[in-house]
Amino acid sequence: AAKVEANAETGLQAAEEQAEVSGAPEATGTPEATGTPETTGEPEGTGTPEGTGTPEVTGGAETTGAPEATGIPEVTAAPEATEAAGKNISLGTQGLSAIVMDYGDRGTFGLDTTSEASVYTPIKDQIAAVKYEYATVIKDSDVVLELSEDGSYHTIGFGDAAITVTVYDAFGVKCASHTYSIQIERNMKTVRLSKSSFSAKSVIYSNTVHTFRTKVTGMEGLGEETCGLEFATESTNDDMDVFVSFKKGVLTFEVHETGSTKTYVWINGEKFTVTIQIKEIKLSGSTAFYMIPGQNKTLSVKNLGDLKATFKSTNAKVASVTSTGQIQAKKVGNAVIVVTVDGHNFGCALSVLTKTRKKVVTKAKNIGTNWTYSQPKRMLKNYYDCSSLVWKCYKLEGKYFGDRYYAPVAAAIARYCAIHGKNVTGDIAKNIQAMKYLPGALTFKPGANNGRYLGIYHVEMFVGYTFEGVEEDGTPILGTRWGARDNNYQYGTIWAQP
Repeated sequence: AAKVEANAETGLQAAEEQAEVSGAPEATGTPEATGTPETTGEPEGTGTPEGTGTPEVTGGAETTGAPEATGIPEVTAAPEATEAAGKNISLGTQGLSAIVMDYGDRGTFGLDTTSEASVYTPIKDQIAAVKYEYATVIKDSDVVLELSEDGSYHTIGFGDAAITVTVYDAFGVKCASHTYSIQIERNMKTVRLSKSSFSAKSVIYSNTVHTFRTKVTGMEGLGEETCGLEFATESTNDDMDVFVSFKKGVLTFEVHETGSTKTYVWINGEKFTVTIQIKEIKLSGSTAFYMIPGQNKTLSVKNLGDLKATFKSTNAKVASVTSTGQIQAKKVGNAVIVVTVDGHNFGCALSVLTKTRKKVVTKAKNIGTNWTYSQPKRMLKNYYDCSSLVWKCYKLEGKYFGDRYYAPVAAAIARYCAIHGKNVTGDIAKNIQAMKYLPGALTFKPGANNGRYLGIYHVEMFVGYTFEGVEEDGTPILGTRWGARDNNYQYGTIWAQP
């Protein structure tokens, strides 16, 4: 026993001297007894234990271009990375350099026991078993790297990992332990988009969502859910909603609204630019206008291309339309010309008026837009209030609401209309959608405690309809235009048609 202990001690000293020269780790001392002989190194002069032969090395594809080994088992930040040669990676010469691996790689780690710089070469005759496991210096290495104890691996994410390799002799005694850092990435300079420009058309009010896809060559099977993959997007047009996803190596763009935009996509820091243009199919020019009986007007559809448009009037007795979009005004009234393209409806609202009534509503809009509101100066040129606007405009038709020389207040105008049977009854919202009001109609707001007729305190002149869109069944949705107010002003509860 004394001789065995002496030989063991001599073996430890020899291993320590050899580690200093070769960069191998220091001997770890005598382990606790496990039922095997109590020696911690190979006794002097005995060589390889009898019957074991030369221990087999796990893995073993030789790596090239590896920096000189340092023998330091604990890994720190690597100043530069060493490319992994092939799928099978030999360990031992990497030193502080990180091993660079590609996402999706599969292979086996092994030990380099032939290179002079390898930390395993000096102890190759002692190695009987090798164990591979995750190192504690980097948390969650298993998120990006699958590793088995036998050294087989599979890279499943992007980022950093670390493994510890422990070698044992034939008696199960640990000879050395080294930790290696790993970087899993993808060379983004070789990644390309199969297509980077898209275009389409949308019919106005159709709420069409366009979907475009492009393959990301070099990132097959990957996506934004891949662990460690960095993914971000940005659009240059805030008026367009562009939703981008990246799954299984394919970028998908969901585009709402029309217009042009550049969408920037960053994948692992690499920037890609995708140009998207959605042209809107709509009427050229105004979608709300006046016509005089006998007048003709031709509608033009913008961005129609090879598509076909059909035209239909909601009131052909007031205004008819041909298959080519030519409108003929026939008599006073209102109508909508409905245009259908690719199953989607849009159109325009028109009112056929006498020449004089057209002058009345045109002047009302001009006053409301360009003149100055003032009750004290309401009767002066270039000034108006709500009731004097009505009076000044209707003078063109010879209508004075009971006073040829001075504009009555709103309540007096309402009382005059009621006495002369000019009020229009019925549900106001339904009347608007049915185009029951002619431009020039008046709306009154009652309810004030002012001692006047019905407490009316305000009047506005309705000057026509707007085409706001379509219902799901294609029915037109109409809005209102006003002389001195913005479109779709909150009208009063009393209406009259002078």
